Amino acid sequence: MIDNILHTISPTIHNYFKQHESVFIFLIRFGILYFIWKLLFHFIWKEEILFQLYSEWSLLLINSILECCSFFLGLFNVETEIVSIDRILRLPGTIGVTVGEPCIGYDVTALYVALIMSCKGAIKQKLWFIPMGVIIIFFVNVLRISALALLVTINQEIWELNHKLIFTVVVYIIIFLMWRFWLNINLSVNN
Repeated sequence: MIDNILHTISPTIHNYFKQHESVFIFLIRFGILYFIWKLLFHFIWKEEILFQLYSEWSLLLINSILECCSFFLGLFNVETEIVSIDRILRLPGTIGVTVGEPCIGYDVTALYVALIMSCKGAIKQKLWFIPMGVIIIFFVNVLRISALALLVTINQEIWELNHKLIFTVVVYIIIFLMWRFWLNINLSVNN
């Protein structure tokens, strides 16, 4: 249908679309999936019972992140304290870092899932690759928050730079690399 419409409008546009059809299909799928994700959040925030479930799930994840950070830092003999009620991971003598809902990484995880789901590939392969990537994102987040807890002891400006910019760039690079790895897997399977 789109093929006929584009051919009717302009043969040049039609030819360009045909040459890059897989890219356009990927972008359309990605856009739809990311839109669904944002729409889902809209409904979750509007419905009281859904919002309550979301809040409870988020607190469970935050507590898991705090416990994992404390465990990880403990491997290096770094003493930590968790203030669960305030969602704070604190090193002795510091104010600590507060782990809020944005720190969970819902958006970057949704981005990763949408990237993989938008690509060609067997659903069977996606069913193992997506959870693997989500786990990697979770542990990268644990490393990020652990590093931020350590940076609080060093310098507030360095902490802010890492919190707002450097760690964000690192996470997106890791997501990009996992996506490229997925594309390479599919390329080798299809050849």
